[in-house]
Amino acid sequence: MNFNCSINHLPPVIAIDGTSSSGKGTLCMLLAKTLQWNILDSGAIYRTIDLLARYQKIFHNKEEKLLSIAKNLNISFKIIENHLSIMLGHKDISWDIRNNCNVNMILQISSSPKIREILLHYQRKFRVLPGLIADGRDMGTVVFPDAKIKIFLDANLEKRAQRRFQQLQKSNVNVTLREVLKEIKKRDYYDKHRKISPLIKTNDTYILDSTYLSINDVLNKVMTYIQNIQVV
Repeated sequence: MNFNCSINHLPPVIAIDGTSSSGKGTLCMLLAKTLQWNILDSGAIYRTIDLLARYQKIFHNKEEKLLSIAKNLNISFKIIENHLSIMLGHKDISWDIRNNCNVNMILQISSSPKIREILLHYQRKFRVLPGLIADGRDMGTVVFPDAKIKIFLDANLEKRAQRRFQQLQKSNVNVTLREVLKEIKKRDYYDKHRKISPLIKTNDTYILDSTYLSINDVLNKVMTYIQNIQVV
């Protein structure tokens, strides 16, 4: 599938935003495989800063040290079979940042205007040919506002909690469904009400509810939308 670059000759971007555990990550991975494009998991970047901060015993109130970490990141994303690997240098840190993270510190990091400014430029460096699938919460509104295709993926709270709970169980993480539900509800509130880059739906975004859809259904609907945009 060919996408024309913009007037500024920038590689094309498909920006996918949405709520926690709505299926964004899986959709982005499948799209990247289907289109043979690059992929960016923006949430993994914030989680990596948290991981490095804990390695270095840096607390959330030490902003200058966190800024130093943000300025020196070396992250890449690799799709191996049906798994997205987050690489820090040559080390795969996927499991650590997904299942062994400090949620409160991640929220603190993402609330820093200075860190977000550094990461804004860092994330834009992933925009290379043949194109980029960008996964996050402000991809189409802040990071790539000129993206030709913007998608907002959502699902009801209970379904998302169920999905996340099943993921954690597969990773042998000891947690209850009630705890997961509470955590996702808290994250939803934070994402939608934060002062910087809140999670919002824009008028030029294709909104898709995945509550009662399989991941293949979601992929098919999104691919149809992408193809229709190409015709217009």
